[in-house]
Amino acid sequence: MPAPFAWTRLSLSGTVSVSPRAGHSITPTSSGFLLYGGMDGRRNDQGNPSPNSDLYMLKPGPRNTYEWQVVEIDPGSQMPPVRTLHTAVAITPDEVLLFGGLHSTTPYQVLNDGWILDTTCMEWKRIQFKLPPTETIKGSYWKRMTGRIPDHIQATSRGLGAAAASPRRPSIGG
Repeated sequence: MPAPFAWTRLSLSGTVSVSPRAGHSITPTSSGFLLYGGMDGRRNDQGNPSPNSDLYMLKPGPRNTYEWQVVEIDPGSQMPPVRTLHTAVAITPDEVLLFGGLHSTTPYQVLNDGWILDTTCMEWKRIQFKLPPTETIKGSYWKRMTGRIPDHIQATSRGLGAAAASPRRPSIGG
């Protein structure tokens, strides 16, 4: 058994590997650890770094091993735009709230949208937030921190002087 509060390199099995990346999120769910988005060296048509919308699940395997699995989403279903520097938090054992981030790095396109991924059926749903008027927000959320507080989700941005709390179960819109 590893020592408490000590880093341990995971022993990976399987054939799927995840490219090195930054600005992604990894969220614990009842199905495993969900990795979403970030940047991994891909470039857009102008040759600039480009975020992605990759989805992987890291699942525990036999004998203290872990395995990456590609998460497939129906291409005809509603999906969030690609992003990096977003935040994601499990709001239930089977639901992940995705919020904000950067859609593009040239020019910067900061996002202020919210999505819930139901990990039982791997389906995204766009959600509507009750936020203060945009004049008081001064942009959107990136370089962020999010955590779960009983009955609330707290999102805090760094450097923008903005924070928002919403009911634990946001209303799901179509």
